[in-house]
Amino acid sequence: GKVKHEKTHKTYMPVEISHDEKSALMAEAKTLLALPESAKLELALLAGGATGQTFKLEATSIDAKEGEAKSFTPVASSKYYVLRTFRPSRQEDRFLSQCSETLAKAAIGPKVLAKSDRMLLCEFVAGENASIKDLCEGAESLQIKAIATTLGKYHDLPLESIAEPLHSWSGDEFSYWLGLIDKTWVGENNIPAVFQALIDANVAQARAYTNELVATASSSSFSAAEEGTNPPTSRFAKMLSTTAVTHGDFHPNNILMIPNQDVESSSCVIVDHEMTRGRPAAFDIAYHFMVLGDMRYSIGWTPSPGEPGPYAPLASRQAFARHYLSQRLMATTVMPRINLILQQTASGSETIASGAEEAMADVVPGADINEFLFEVEKFVYAERVRLFLIWLLLAGGDPKHMLFGGAQLYLPRMSIARDLLLEATAGNEELKQEIVRRGIIQTANVRAEAKH
Repeated sequence: GKVKHEKTHKTYMPVEISHDEKSALMAEAKTLLALPESAKLELALLAGGATGQTFKLEATSIDAKEGEAKSFTPVASSKYYVLRTFRPSRQEDRFLSQCSETLAKAAIGPKVLAKSDRMLLCEFVAGENASIKDLCEGAESLQIKAIATTLGKYHDLPLESIAEPLHSWSGDEFSYWLGLIDKTWVGENNIPAVFQALIDANVAQARAYTNELVATASSSSFSAAEEGTNPPTSRFAKMLSTTAVTHGDFHPNNILMIPNQDVESSSCVIVDHEMTRGRPAAFDIAYHFMVLGDMRYSIGWTPSPGEPGPYAPLASRQAFARHYLSQRLMATTVMPRINLILQQTASGSETIASGAEEAMADVVPGADINEFLFEVEKFVYAERVRLFLIWLLLAGGDPKHMLFGGAQLYLPRMSIARDLLLEATAGNEELKQEIVRRGIIQTANVRAEAKH
């Protein structure tokens, strides 16, 4: 069993590159970065990625420092970079450099320093991953404000700023992962037929549900001219369902918090843009809430009758929604007016924009925030189905893996989640409020646990 598990495991996990490959990569990087010939380079795979294509590059140079006795002492200094390799056979790799440059120019991603047909070299950001504890503390979290505002800017980027083949949403967030699963669960480690049928049925339901959400929102009569600080529910549906530039893997480990001298503020950079493409904006928010919830285990979360599974706390989600909405509403309603004013005055745009953002955050009503969160929960359902596919992939062909067991336990409850969303959307206001408070997956879990 162990040998077979290792064989399938290698179909999706990083594989250590050879010494010769490392040497070739470092030699090209030294040239692209115009590093001195004497610089010593070290290349190490960055932890956390599943592609095996992202590395930390350390370049150490020896400088001579003059001492008191006119002697020279060698002093070593190191600089760090992120090196992302490209695979010629993978079309998406060819689009990554354009996406990375766009995000760097918008101060959303790390700076691009050099590139070639074989690699992309970016600055190594000296930050720390977003704190799970901080992100669960709710309204006063500076990290939540920074992350939500940055994601709003991400979603407001023009689609034409990324590679053209990534503009249009395919209507399918599942096929890519299903294909990887097919390559992983092979031979004697095939997924049992009954469970495979359940997977297929849930994927079909989730795909149809999200496509219907997008189609309904796109056919609504709402227009940009109707925007305001108190928008109707249909506006949130359209905002979240409209194809935008999205990250595709937006969670705390792909967010680096940057230290600020001002203790009253925080800023961040988003990394790992491999899945960047056009899709409904709600997917990023839904995935962030889900993965943040799952990460609560790391800070001591334990199940209870009222919360059988972890999820991002309501106060944290409300704070995120408030700052995200203030950024996007400002970009579509306030900033055009500010730009018009600036054409006629000598005022500083940065100061005015900052003040406008604070003002917008203060005037987004709580009722609107909860309506927005309900619209997000519709996509949380579909994203949880997708996350179960990722669990199966990470189980690496091992039916005894904890993640495989988790998917078997919770995937059957996804039909309950969908039915609850349909009931709430049809007018069950009490159920709608419960879904906002608990999250749709936890509401379905509570219903499922009650039946037992």
